[in-house]
Amino acid sequence: MIDTVIFDWSGVLCDDFEAVYRADMKVFEHFGMKRLALQEYRNVVELPWKNFYKKRGVTDFEKTAEIFLSEFPKGTPCKPMPNARQTLEWLQSRGITSAVLSAKTKNFLENECKQFGFDGLIQKIERRDDKRTLVNSLLENLGAKKENCLFVGDMVHDIETAKHAGIKSVAVLSGYNPKEKLQATNPDYIIENVGKLPNLIKKLNSDSK
Repeated sequence: MIDTVIFDWSGVLCDDFEAVYRADMKVFEHFGMKRLALQEYRNVVELPWKNFYKKRGVTDFEKTAEIFLSEFPKGTPCKPMPNARQTLEWLQSRGITSAVLSAKTKNFLENECKQFGFDGLIQKIERRDDKRTLVNSLLENLGAKKENCLFVGDMVHDIETAKHAGIKSVAVLSGYNPKEKLQATNPDYIIENVGKLPNLIKKLNSDSK
């Protein structure tokens, strides 16, 4: 029985792609790198974010973070994904624990959570650049059994994090990495967006009876 769901934030519960893309392109501009077209960016963007920049020859991570944070989310407001609140409310109504494990800066996470009206719907919010280093302690803090947990994310790193922890992965197609790239990681399940999660959980919990 699924009783715990760990969500990535960006691209899953929060639509911040345009804001992140714009800020990243400002970083590229500063370091004299060629801009990436949207689709190319989706294909290559990765976490931990330092790896994304290392592969492009950038190692001044302090300056990178400074530029990014000065641009994000300037002029491009972040907003909740369609059906995100309804999904969180559905989980809460069925006693299913919701948590967030994101690479996004924690003050952004907490502010957006309040702004989106998610307060009280998410039991725990954690951030870590490399989510693999925190996921197991998060599960322990939540008192979750691995066989009863799902990790829902939109990037290759999210699927890798789920596999690292030994929990089932749900790839969401509403975010950063494209379907083909996510499929190559062999997630346990693929859904179009977070609004499809209740139906998946209904099926999984029905099958487990």
